[in-house]
Amino acid sequence: MRILVVPALLLASAATAEPGRAYVSELGHRVLRTTDQIVEASLRSVSPPFRGVVTARLRVRERLHGLDRNEEIVLLYVEDFLAPGAMGASLESYRARSSPQGLAAASGRAPRAAATPRQRETTGRTPYTEPQGVKLSEGDEGVFFLRRGGTTYSLVGFLPSVDPLAESKRRRLREVLDLEAEPRLDLRLDRLKRLCLDSLADADPWIRANSARELLALAQRYPGTLGPDDVRRMFDARTAAREPAVRASLERAILRADRRLGLELAADAEARESARFADALQREAKLLDAATDPLLRAAEMSRLARQYGLGATRLLAEALADPDADVRAEAARALGSTGGPSADLPLREALARERSTTAAAAMIEACGALGDEEAVPILARRLADRAVARDAVLALARIGGDAARRALVENRPADDAETARLVDALLDEEFPK
Repeated sequence: MRILVVPALLLASAATAEPGRAYVSELGHRVLRTTDQIVEASLRSVSPPFRGVVTARLRVRERLHGLDRNEEIVLLYVEDFLAPGAMGASLESYRARSSPQGLAAASGRAPRAAATPRQRETTGRTPYTEPQGVKLSEGDEGVFFLRRGGTTYSLVGFLPSVDPLAESKRRRLREVLDLEAEPRLDLRLDRLKRLCLDSLADADPWIRANSARELLALAQRYPGTLGPDDVRRMFDARTAAREPAVRASLERAILRADRRLGLELAADAEARESARFADALQREAKLLDAATDPLLRAAEMSRLARQYGLGATRLLAEALADPDADVRAEAARALGSTGGPSADLPLREALARERSTTAAAAMIEACGALGDEEAVPILARRLADRAVARDAVLALARIGGDAARRALVENRPADDAETARLVDALLDEEFPK
């Protein structure tokens, strides 16, 4: 369904989107290549629908991008149209779309709650919700992303002012628009790299997450742009990061930029932390052995990861053989959050024999978060299990590379429309052309 936008005055300016342009930023690749106008505006009025079509007047306050300088634009859209969101986080937000804190919360619609571990075991499914939008109404303000087609526009995306992340997103949008205006590709790449590396220490969590995501896209699309010093900075930021999405993006960016150096840094850090906490970890192991309550053992997994970081990798890996599925699941989640290279093999072996849906899903997610390329064949086999197929799709997209892409293409489910749509979206979004 398309939303038509007709300018109030005749359009004399040409469209500004450049299909052949090499946008160096992920934001540019996703948004600018499909956008001719970006305007800060408000909806002055919305008329009652006539034959299912609503007419609304858009008052432009500021033009951020594009050549059309009209101050008023008329929007024609189908009744009950939901304006698509803009500047989303792609793969790292797919899980959020099934949670009360996801896109549904911003749309004004009742969100669908994420499945609990018990629901997963009994139903065999994790709810997946398609990206939702916002129903436009009089007085709405924000940033409108417009695409021209002939004498009309379509609405590419909308960033409402009420979005709690609006200021952060506007700041990054202006920064990216500025650097993408640089005509020289090498200078744009260098500016983007420096901007994102510096922003990994920004006080704003959304800016940190976006910067990690941009660095991953940079490593994927422009190999060689990130050098050894850049990899070391990303590794330090990954170690210090508390947000799972930031850690996951940086983990993947490091392995894409220089896999050998990334694994070497992680192995060295794991060895140092293991030696540093050797005595404490021995005591922790004895306490875990003595704990007869599986709920207590499961709760200890996240604490061990928080307290000892990479040093707890081996202890957490041993818990993958615990007789209780919840303990195995929590151990896998902890490894996916803070685990070192020595966790890869135990995770693969545990996943190959795992029968619990909850534990298998956690192990699959951990393999993806750690970027374990050797796990691709095991994850590909799990695509046939509808209970964890979506988790396997997300993990393969996180790992990336030719083998993961082939696994998704060759095992795309023919009898599961939801998962098939997710595969198609991620093949387009996560794998550089």
